[in-house]
Amino acid sequence: MFRASINGCGGPLSYSAANHRWSRYCAAAGVDIDINQLRHSYADGAR
Repeated sequence: MFRASINGCGGPLSYSAANHRWSRYCAAAGVDIDINQLRHSYADGAR
């Protein structure tokens, strides 16, 4: 879902960076969904 280009090395994306990007995407879409709610929504549907 997220590429790690922000750290310049192509390594793993930190939680902080992913959360920052997710917050910007949600603000642009006009929704208020926390990144942890996204994770839980997948876990709830995977049962």
